[in-house]
Amino acid sequence: MLNAFLSWNGYIFPKVARFIYYIGLALIALGTVISAFGGLFGSGAMGEWGWGFLVFLGSLIGGALGLLAWRVTVELWTVLFSVHDVLIEIRDQGRK
Repeated sequence: MLNAFLSWNGYIFPKVARFIYYIGLALIALGTVISAFGGLFGSGAMGEWGWGFLVFLGSLIGGALGLLAWRVTVELWTVLFSVHDVLIEIRDQGRK
């Protein structure tokens, strides 16, 4: 892996994409939980449970959409790198 890191013959992103995905997944989930319960209990302490419940639901919906967007983003990055690999194979076939 160190050799792949030091040379420019290949990309290391496909190898670390899963790690980056899980870090983003954890951060989005943590932010969603903090936002949801913070909105629910924070507004409940002020006596506005209706707004707190809306913030709770909005946080859960936003978190779900954020997770979906993060997954699509990482998949697009992965597709870009795989397209590059396919283009290299096509180029190398023309040289034979």
